[in-house]
Amino acid sequence: GLGDVYKRQEEAWHQARATLQTLEGERQVQQQELQRLQSQAARINQVSQEQAAVQQNLEQAARALQDAQQSLEDVQQKHVRLMQAMAERDNLQATQKALRVSMDELAERRQRLQAETGGDCPLCGQELTESHRAQVLSQVEAQGKEQADQFRTHRQTLADLAAEIEILEKAVKERDRWQRELQSQQQRQATAQARLEEIARALAEWQEAGAQRLPVLQEQLQDDAA
Repeated sequence: GLGDVYKRQEEAWHQARATLQTLEGERQVQQQELQRLQSQAARINQVSQEQAAVQQNLEQAARALQDAQQSLEDVQQKHVRLMQAMAERDNLQATQKALRVSMDELAERRQRLQAETGGDCPLCGQELTESHRAQVLSQVEAQGKEQADQFRTHRQTLADLAAEIEILEKAVKERDRWQRELQSQQQRQATAQARLEEIARALAEWQEAGAQRLPVLQEQLQDDAA
């Protein structure tokens, strides 16, 4: 009867409504998924832009690291030269002391020769004639001049070494600073490298999944809307 018709219509309406709710529910789920993927796509876009900046940072760190390594090598070479210069200075100072003693002895011999008026030569014991005195004086003075020239040359070399040592000591003091710079750039390089690997993984994952799913989902929702 009429009651059965109404009952069937009501059941059909409930069923249609349930189907509609299911479809509506699925559409909502798809909408949420779309929003999630669009949000991911925006993040991937940012990450993709960041990739270039991180790559640039990595390259700058590599150059700065190379500079620090080169500077440390220079400092090491200067340290070696500093040790050599200090050894040269010490040797020359010892030579100067010995030269001074020798020059004083020669001056004393010259005085003794000049002071001796007759008899035997105070230096070699043979008869002190004027020609012998002149000959020995000439030898003593030649030796004295040679040593005095050597002494003056050494004094100039010592002054040059002192100036060089001062410059080298300042340079060698920079070693710690370059060591810190080296460690800092190694850390910067490692951080940039790790971030680039993270970005590469994120981009690869997106290409495998999200990048393919997003256009499919957009098309489905457009078809449903139509």
